Order: sequence, then C-alpha cells, then structure tokens
Amino acid sequence: MFNNTKKFSTEDNFIKYNQTCYANSYSMSILSSGNCTVCEMLYDNPDFVLGNVLNMSIEEIWNSPKALKLYSKKKEFIEDKNTPCYSCGVYDTCKNKLAKKVCYVDIAKVYGVGKYEYPDPRCPRSIKTNVIL
Repeated sequence: MFNNTKKFSTEDNFIKYNQTCYANSYSMSILSSGNCTVCEMLYDNPDFVLGNVLNMSIEEIWNSPKALKLYSKKKEFIEDKNTPCYSCGVYDTCKNKLAKKVCYVDIAKVYGVGKYEYPDPRCPRSIKTNVIL
C-alpha cells in the first residue's frame, strides 16, 4: 500500500487546520427515495443512511439511535477496537464535537463501508491506503 494523501504532521496540527464537518450536526439530506443521510455525498453508503421519511417522521430520524450515535460518538463505544482512533488522545476534540474535524465522505472513500470509525485520511494516525484524495 502507498499513501498519496497529504497528512498533517501532528495530531495537534490536524485538529487545528483540518477541514470542519457539520454532518448530522445542523442538517441532514433527504434524497429523492426518501432516505435521509448525514451528507448528500454519502447517499449510497448504508453507514450514513439514518432512515426514510416514507416510514418515519423527520423528528424520529433526527433523534434515532443511529443519528445520535454518529452525532456524538463516545470513544468508549467504538466497536472496532482496531481503528487508530480507539487509542487516540484527541478523539473527543476530533470526532465528538458539533464541528467535527473529519470528513465522513473521505473516510468512506478511503476505507469503504463499515469503517466510519476510522480516522480522516489526513490524520497522522490514518492507515496507508492506495486511494488518492
């Protein structure tokens, strides 16, 4: 594997300078199918589909266990103990805030379905991949 994604040199620089994502903090996207997702760019990733307005109210979707889990993912509830985030000292600043310092689109693009607990590819803790961002 190789890594052509520019990484920050330290976790502190990553937190300070990486992009900010408000996915599932202020809004969600409602797709033409009725599916609601945290970001319109994650329409085809089941990790980020919160529910469907044809079956649930917007309030039920917004307050669903899945939406709340993505909004405020506490470190102790990380299911994949192999993710570099599990042992990270800045996890709460990075992934457990209103303004997250990760891009779920890039995480999904680099690691695939089922890996939303992995770090942003620009994080110094991210694993090497063959994906170029």
